[in-house]
Amino acid sequence: MIMLKEMRLRKRSLLLGLFLAACPLLVAQQALNNDALISLVKAGLSDDVIVAKINSSQPAYDTSPNAISALRSAGASDKVISAIISKAAVSQPAPSNARVFVYRKGGIVGGGADPLVYVNDYLLAELHPSEFASVEVPPGKVVIVGAYTTRIRGVDLPTPTGEWASLPGCAQLNWRRLAAAAPSDIALCRDGLSKLSKECGARPSHNPFAMTIPACNPKLNGLSNDWPGLLGHAGVVRYALNGAPENKRISGSVSAPLWIEVEAGKTYYVRRVTTAVMGKFEVVDTPTGIEEMKQLSPARRWPNSWPN
Repeated sequence: MIMLKEMRLRKRSLLLGLFLAACPLLVAQQALNNDALISLVKAGLSDDVIVAKINSSQPAYDTSPNAISALRSAGASDKVISAIISKAAVSQPAPSNARVFVYRKGGIVGGGADPLVYVNDYLLAELHPSEFASVEVPPGKVVIVGAYTTRIRGVDLPTPTGEWASLPGCAQLNWRRLAAAAPSDIALCRDGLSKLSKECGARPSHNPFAMTIPACNPKLNGLSNDWPGLLGHAGVVRYALNGAPENKRISGSVSAPLWIEVEAGKTYYVRRVTTAVMGKFEVVDTPTGIEEMKQLSPARRWPNSWPN
């Protein structure tokens, strides 16, 4: 009786093995998940047959510790579980980007101490004390620079809701990537906004980087008071990103750039340090970065409303 049962199991395994060998294209198109694996195990199929199925199928299973434990409880052998883990590792695409964290420990509070952080040409965040922000970047050389303001309440990004957003030049601008914009577009946008602002009675505020815009012209809806400073920073930041010497201060409002070489799949930690002059950015090792960021919060400004 026992021999007859063993013969039937061997016959079933052989038939399934022949089916898998005869239909590789069909099997390769099927996704295999944890439930399907458990069904194969409970059907009494041999490890060799199950491993063949794993290797010829698209993986869609969970390899978390809890999921592996459930497979073990269902009767999956070490050989089967090893095949699952190996298949998952092979199927994962290699990371194409690096991740950069920029953070600031607690310290001086104030607008002048709160830099607008640019990573390459991307305006990443306004970094207040005890905050961090991160972004994915392609491998290669990355430059980080801070543009400083005296806006104690913080800088507001324009939102393209008013007619001003369709003005010549302005329509081409991404306010998170002004440093990458064509200087001619910035000039056109600045001229158009200046004209509209004067029509509305806008005037320079006590801050040279901003204007006071009364809510009198619907064409200006969504236009931030800080547009003069943002457009004014663009050219200086562009220089810092594209040709300024490393660790050399650029101007009274833009810090020295930090250049780092990054590799795909790796994570980098950059700390903003307060100095007597303006502040600087420095790379720290991974254990230090992780430890110092434990008590920090994500940067509050801004909602990522503009496309990367």
